[in-house]
Amino acid sequence: MWRIAQACPQCGAAVSLGEADRLLICGYCRCRLYIAAEGPFRYLLPSRGCLPEEVIHVPYWRIRGQVFTLEEGKIGQRLLDRTYRAADLPGVPDSLGIRPQAVKLRFAGADSPGRFLRPKERIRPTSPESGPPLPGCEPPLPGRDLAFIGETKSIVYLPVLFRDGLYDRLAGRKIAPAAQPIDDTSRFEEKAALGVRFLATLCPRCGWDLESAREALVLLCRTCGVGWNVQGTRWQTIPVCCLPGQCPTDLWLPFWIIRASVKDLDLETYADLARLANLPRLPDPRWEGEALCFWIPACKMQLTTSLRLARAATLTFPKPVPEPGIPDCEHVPVTLSAEEAAETIKVILCDLGRPRAPLQERIDSIAVRPDSAQLVYAPLRKIHADFVHAGLSLCVNEKIVQFGRALSLNL
Repeated sequence: MWRIAQACPQCGAAVSLGEADRLLICGYCRCRLYIAAEGPFRYLLPSRGCLPEEVIHVPYWRIRGQVFTLEEGKIGQRLLDRTYRAADLPGVPDSLGIRPQAVKLRFAGADSPGRFLRPKERIRPTSPESGPPLPGCEPPLPGRDLAFIGETKSIVYLPVLFRDGLYDRLAGRKIAPAAQPIDDTSRFEEKAALGVRFLATLCPRCGWDLESAREALVLLCRTCGVGWNVQGTRWQTIPVCCLPGQCPTDLWLPFWIIRASVKDLDLETYADLARLANLPRLPDPRWEGEALCFWIPACKMQLTTSLRLARAATLTFPKPVPEPGIPDCEHVPVTLSAEEAAETIKVILCDLGRPRAPLQERIDSIAVRPDSAQLVYAPLRKIHADFVHAGLSLCVNEKIVQFGRALSLNL
């Protein structure tokens, strides 16, 4: 996992951040600040010695996440971690390899010395053009890509310098003896667009402290009973609901309830889903009037666990009615956005369809458009080593929950 060196904006103390951290927590002044940026986060690789003003920063896209594939009727999963050059400059390497993991990075900002090449548009992360995966990642699986989930998108800049050739300021050596300086100023971007903003973790509505884990995307206000997330560099409210509690409740598990339009499939009601999944149940007249919603875990988990929980919660009928409010005890942080959760719907449909072959043959033509999303917490009761919700047929081992937290911090 990458480490980022950052000074506390309030007291100036050194703080070391993980790549997945969204909260800056200073160990000296105890301030808690949320890290936000317009667009992807941008990082600088360190340089040997001081950076002169004529240094040029070459951008690299860094893409990391889980790729879901379909091959011979089976859904597979692998970890994708790649960096690839985002600007054309002869002589510089196509990939950064493991160098960002071996050194501490810094956030790029308007006060960073040098000029920044404008990155080209991000290409499809699983295409051959994006380069080979980093060491430690699984090799590509055969078959078709269904979704790319838990995606981390960022830009890493490699400092180079033109002096009788092109020098890599990180390695301290010449990499292109015959390279010529860049005279086209349109290839550089404005430095004013760089940098991150640090937002106070106080409820914009009442001023009370917002509760959050350091990797969470949604922060909760216990006074107002609402959730907050950041869109760009501004706080945006998210209505939060909870299912009727079990006594006692030991853990709250977040779900995104997503209503979506599915192209080329007639999926409007629960009855449509029951026919697609060929459920071994007697048809209920109420199914025709029940709008179809997909229940997807709002936290990163292993593929088998995530699909099992989504399948169980989505197929349950009737479901408990959510009530406005926030969890009153320990809860799993939201680490999967509603947009990323919606991308898993194709994976869920491939898993639910019975028989699978006809649906999987036409999966490439199926397009999912999310219409609405609601954040709901389900109360789980601990029985031995498992957390259980009988009403939704949920059961998840406590070790899997812990592994999911570790997965969120490393994706």
